[in-house]
Amino acid sequence: MIRAPRRAVVPAGALATLVAGAAGGCVSPLGLSVPETRLRATGEYHIVSGLDVPAVRGVEGCGAQALAAVMAYEDPALDAAEVADGLPWHHVGATPIDLLLAARDDGFEAAIARGTWNDVAAAARGDRPVVVMLDAAPVLKTLLGPVPGPKLMHWSVVSGVAIDGSRVLLGAPGARHHVVKREDFLNRWSKADYCLIRVRAASPAPTAPSSAATPGSR
Repeated sequence: MIRAPRRAVVPAGALATLVAGAAGGCVSPLGLSVPETRLRATGEYHIVSGLDVPAVRGVEGCGAQALAAVMAYEDPALDAAEVADGLPWHHVGATPIDLLLAARDDGFEAAIARGTWNDVAAAARGDRPVVVMLDAAPVLKTLLGPVPGPKLMHWSVVSGVAIDGSRVLLGAPGARHHVVKREDFLNRWSKADYCLIRVRAASPAPTAPSSAATPGSR
């Protein structure tokens, strides 16, 4: 079970300082993003095709960003930026239940799971983005070794995976991706108890059999 009090699972106010001067508000501090064209040219990644990650509005808007990206991917008739703007968590953050209920309220099938690396890799290889919560706190390098900063929970979209399984891609606006080493990703993801949210377009309702009389029937 995911135990996630609201203030413990959303980006902290310190995020504003970390990304001061960066357009779009909440930005993952996992490193600079890389253009998708450059990643594809290496031939080293399987990248989810056609994923549109909108810019973030508000310092705690990553939940709206991540959910909107996946919803628009599942329903191409939707505009990811418009979906994100219609979600309410740009300044207060979002819990896993917030994302789950918002997706369901908009007619999608959504489920929360305690994910595994295999779940993430299989989804990316199957061209299905998933939403994950992770600790995006920067790690400070000191003479005594790396020192992690205060926990900074962040919603991201898994947008690809290295063919050899050594890295994972997290979607960013403008057809770009953050490249994170597998071990670092798993460590950060573990801080959120491997929270994973799958969103799918709702399955069409089965067609009821016709009650019209057939020839020769009474």
